[in-house]
Amino acid sequence: MGNLARLFSLLAEQRGASQAELGRRTGFSQPQISRIFARVTAISVAQAYALAEALGVDIVLVVAGAEWMTTKKIPQCLTPLEVAEVAGWFDVAAKQGWDFLAEGEAQAENP
Repeated sequence: MGNLARLFSLLAEQRGASQAELGRRTGFSQPQISRIFARVTAISVAQAYALAEALGVDIVLVVAGAEWMTTKKIPQCLTPLEVAEVAGWFDVAAKQGWDFLAEGEAQAENP
């Protein structure tokens, strides 16, 4: 689930949402969010759903994006518009110097 946490971290940064703000929106503490984003603690399904809600993103897209990072294959459940949205997240990450697909592959090899 490291790729899922990493993707949430990216989305929070892209939306300008601080960990403290996410804490207020989700009811989690800022240190708890920090540990999730740093992949120190595993993210639960409930936490993933709450973070998706707080960031205004569809949880299905986030999970599919994490799967895409791991497999390097576009999830078949995505429509062309959803593929474009998730690819946009990766494009912004690449412009910031993050290679999410390579990082996802490394995470899959060393869970």
